[in-house]
Amino acid sequence: MSDDETYVLYLAVMLTGLKFTRFVGGSASDAFKMVFGSITFDIGDGKGPNPTDGNCSTTSGTISCNNAPDIGTAVHEMFHSFDKRYQELSSGDGDLLASNYYPYEWVADGNYQSGGYKCSDDNCLAHPPDYPGYDSSEAFANLGENWVLGTSGIDPEHFGFADNIAGQNLNNWMNWMMPTFLSNMGLGLR
Repeated sequence: MSDDETYVLYLAVMLTGLKFTRFVGGSASDAFKMVFGSITFDIGDGKGPNPTDGNCSTTSGTISCNNAPDIGTAVHEMFHSFDKRYQELSSGDGDLLASNYYPYEWVADGNYQSGGYKCSDDNCLAHPPDYPGYDSSEAFANLGENWVLGTSGIDPEHFGFADNIAGQNLNNWMNWMMPTFLSNMGLGLR
């Protein structure tokens, strides 16, 4: 990987960690480690998915990509990792993923899955609704991607929420649910 590609991953980690400092305190790096644990990036080593299925595949703790991801895709994949980490650490939720709580009616509602964001294509959604395999897990990762990057100042024309009821509902849902997710994971809230 080039220095620029490494920097994109570093920036994605730091911005994601920074978003979580308001819930768990500490530095961006400390917050990221607390919430996400250890994540390994396997880039271009043949461990990514079949390229016709997309660039990246994520398990808890490992993000494997055929090519170095852009910042949106990197953050999106981190929220897939969060989804799986929630499943591992949550108490009393059985085998549920965090994305299982994403309102099902929003998954198929174009007002939420395209109209709730500043754009509806792969410039601001790593997995747009018209891509194969779109489900609540992808909707949740798209939400996390825009929740983190929408307040970062990185490409404000594309990342973030639309100024409409769907955009407000998406942002509010994540702000409301994240403390519950973190508490269920046994992470101390500030």
